[in-house]
Amino acid sequence: MDAKPRQDATAGKMLWHFTMLLDGFVAGPDHAMDWMTGLPPRPSLIDAYVRTTGAVLGGRDGWNA
Repeated sequence: MDAKPRQDATAGKMLWHFTMLLDGFVAGPDHAMDWMTGLPPRPSLIDAYVRTTGAVLGGRDGWNA
């Protein structure tokens, strides 16, 4: 079996997102992330994100929250 890459294969787009407070901290006391809330939800933005995202890489603390 030959393992040559396909000539018509294309790489997907990768975006990096990182959120931080102005004081340089990523999370509050006890790893709280509630400082990111307070904005009204935008269902159309959420739908587009879910529809166009192939994978999400997240950390354990965020997953356990």
